[in-house]
Amino acid sequence: KKNDDDDGKKNDDDDGKKNDDDDDDGKKSDDKTSYTAAAWSAAKSGYHRAASSLKTPEAKKYASEASELALRLYYFGCATAVERLKSGSKETSSVVLPEADDALLDRAGDGSNLGPANWLYASQKLRTPHDGPDWGAWYCSRLAGHTGFSLLACVGASRSETGLAVPRRPATPFPAFCLVANKPRKLAVLAVRGSVNQGDWLVNSDADQIPVFLAAGGSSSSKKKNNAGHAGIVKAARAILDDCGVRACVVALAKSGYEVRTVGHSLGAGVATIIAALLRFEEGLDATCVAYAAPACVDEALAKDLDPAVLSIVHGDDLIPRLSDSNCARLAKDLERDDDTYKRRLAADKASIKVHLRTLGKVMPMLHKEEDGPTSSRGRRPLNNGQEEESLGEEEEESSLAMPHQLRRRSVSDIDKRQQDGGEDLVRLVPPGRILYLRSSRDATYEAVAGGYDALRADLGRIVVSSRAVDDHMLPEHVAALRSARWTRGRVPAVGRPPKFRRGVDTHGDFVPCYCCGSDTTWTTWTSGSDAARAKATHHCRACGQIVCSFCAPAGDEVAGDGIGQKLRLPDLRLSLPSFGYFEPVRVCRPCSFRAYDL
Repeated sequence: KKNDDDDGKKNDDDDGKKNDDDDDDGKKSDDKTSYTAAAWSAAKSGYHRAASSLKTPEAKKYASEASELALRLYYFGCATAVERLKSGSKETSSVVLPEADDALLDRAGDGSNLGPANWLYASQKLRTPHDGPDWGAWYCSRLAGHTGFSLLACVGASRSETGLAVPRRPATPFPAFCLVANKPRKLAVLAVRGSVNQGDWLVNSDADQIPVFLAAGGSSSSKKKNNAGHAGIVKAARAILDDCGVRACVVALAKSGYEVRTVGHSLGAGVATIIAALLRFEEGLDATCVAYAAPACVDEALAKDLDPAVLSIVHGDDLIPRLSDSNCARLAKDLERDDDTYKRRLAADKASIKVHLRTLGKVMPMLHKEEDGPTSSRGRRPLNNGQEEESLGEEEEESSLAMPHQLRRRSVSDIDKRQQDGGEDLVRLVPPGRILYLRSSRDATYEAVAGGYDALRADLGRIVVSSRAVDDHMLPEHVAALRSARWTRGRVPAVGRPPKFRRGVDTHGDFVPCYCCGSDTTWTTWTSGSDAARAKATHHCRACGQIVCSFCAPAGDEVAGDGIGQKLRLPDLRLSLPSFGYFEPVRVCRPCSFRAYDL
């Protein structure tokens, strides 16, 4: 339907007058009317252009190829799961590696490393009206203070800071970071956040290879001229150090006797690694790094050089440490070799679906071996020992699988030519430093093994197509695996009575605010300040006994969003605390969740 704006005429405009109704409506001007019509016309034409582009032959071809690739990955992943069922473990690996020592495990689970890796993620969760830079830095400083650190600098912690670049500098995107210091421990930590917004994905997408170390003149330094790294990550590390002025701050702290450490998760782990390498080889500082789920961002030579300084934690089937050009090319070859098996399995599933449709969804009988099950033949089918049924005729099968086989695209061929056995002009990028690999054992617990990339090449030199490839990348999953690895070694935290809950009012009879953010606990509700809201929004941390709000001790709660009826679902950070007698996951505050390894 078209409104009066589309007619382009109004009685009031013709007469040159505006009536009282127009005055009551806010006196819309001709400029605004024409702007609205132009905006609607532009939006409509843009929609039609986008819709028509989806119908082009190129778009249809791309959609067909993407569908085939998705199917091939699905069946390839199912084959991996079947192999694991046969071996009796979540992860199939024939490589025997030395067990990681307890000191390495404790370093990975240390709250002074896990805490900074989490602070920036938590600050980014603040929504309107607390999504500005000041609020993000403030909440980060609150969390740092509960861990004994003082915030020195914080950039990009809030939700509103989506594309970070330094003014009057080359537009180099970089992820959020914060610099904190613990004066009693003489420890300075530079924490870098992982991918959250479009600016972070710009860093990820710049996947060329460039030299990591540069001389003052801009050419490769003679000392490390052959070391290559992920272009986006190297540029982001230099932007944080040089454009943001962090290098001078860190050097000054080191001269004052502070230990310098960088930490990060995912993209942040890669940037933290490059920063540590630059500080070590360009500034001569004894900087160290703890990298959770670090991507493949340096060549093998530099990864080996960083072995004493960088600890990379890889969990299970995590995709990101394995996501490199060489591993993608290997996966493409595996999918091509799996072509016959893929077609056979797809045909068998299509046949089963047709039977399901013909019978209007009737439940199929159980599958038994001939000697098992009830004696009656009703409700049983013979088991074919895991072999797929060839139910389709040859002609029907051939027509149903007539999909374009376009997996070997130009990019994969390019990688294959440049990267045979390590490659000449395109080197293999790998996770940095010494690797702590958390993999599941046959009894469903986790074991921690350690080694360089050479020792772990059989496990990390291929992409594992698994339903856990994304979940294993998350920080809470890393914490759970670290706790499991510690407990299976018999290193159980001291058992004791849980802390007593703090009273809800102080000595003056006033309600106690949240221990973490310092706000009244009802700020996450629609009826802030009411007793009814307080009864629901006030919680106690089971690890420290302090009073906390829903945001600072999230357990999958729904809190008030910005708008009438809007809701925000918080993450679930509950933990089991067997040392306190809590065997089911219970609510804990964010600072206590950062030290979950010791609970």
